[in-house]
Amino acid sequence: MKTIDTFNMYHLGDSIFNIHFFNQYLDYDVTFNHYVDPKYIPELQKHIKNKNVILQSINNGVPNSAYNFWIGHNRYYHNWIGTNGNNYDLFYVDFFKMTSKSFGFESKINDKYELLFNNDNYVVSLNKNYDYLIVNSIPMSGQFHFIEDDFVKLCDFLHSKNITFITTKKIKSYDCTLDHNMSIVDIGNLSNNCKNVIGINTAPLITTFTKQNIDNVDKRIILDITLTYSYNDRIFRLSNLNDIYNILW
Repeated sequence: MKTIDTFNMYHLGDSIFNIHFFNQYLDYDVTFNHYVDPKYIPELQKHIKNKNVILQSINNGVPNSAYNFWIGHNRYYHNWIGTNGNNYDLFYVDFFKMTSKSFGFESKINDKYELLFNNDNYVVSLNKNYDYLIVNSIPMSGQFHFIEDDFVKLCDFLHSKNITFITTKKIKSYDCTLDHNMSIVDIGNLSNNCKNVIGINTAPLITTFTKQNIDNVDKRIILDITLTYSYNDRIFRLSNLNDIYNILW
């Protein structure tokens, strides 16, 4: 069996995409040793569908031959965005094609719809429906200027309109995924039961792009100063949360 060593020294969202890539190669005779920050291993483990993916602590050292699976390595991300635009889904399709070629494989993700997460085999841990899922987890890469008071204002507004919602970071006494000990996998599943999604482009938002909901979410509002997604015309990008009141309905 062939063994490929990879590493990603950055954040949870980066490695969720990495695991999603590995999961496409269930029928390949290859083992992926992926080195990451150990605090992310329990969460990432829940995403693994390929038994030949082994997570390792990056703190224990990385083989010299390991492949750097960060999108910014050799400025790939920066060069692609500068040339091709700001659609994160289209970027990752090309990034995975390039990565597959480096490994000597054919890419298993050749269009943006193949990039979507498939939650068919997962059980929804919180069987409730909401008008809005709000991913307000703090961004780690400077992709959005996080202001806590802006999210408090939004939640208060939705509550005043009797609109149901759940957040991923606790605000006041409002319902939160943390209240239910939900993992990022669970949040992705829960998104299938939400009419709308508002979210900072962080790890919990990534898994809300599912095959089950991509055409069913009424509005998907991406909070990011640069990036968006190209799946349909019901996706909106905002760089300032206070602009959201013009497009909530």
